[in-house]
Amino acid sequence: MTIEQRKMELMAMLLKVRSESLINQMEALLKKELIVGYTTAGEPLTEQEYNERLAKAEKNYSEGKWLSQEDAEKESEQW
Repeated sequence: MTIEQRKMELMAMLLKVRSESLINQMEALLKKELIVGYTTAGEPLTEQEYNERLAKAEKNYSEGKWLSQEDAEKESEQW
């Protein structure tokens, strides 16, 4: 069975589910595992990984750990 066929079968099964608890569990699992973006190197990011990177970036920014555009350009000239 191909991946597309398996997806279709899962969708059909999902339509028959009556338990909200099961739907909630499945939704949580999918949100945890679905790819929502990619790094600059092309590596996939899940929502959790994306949010962790965002939190780290925000923390670094609030602590003054960032470069201005001008400083970044100067630094890149030395590569």
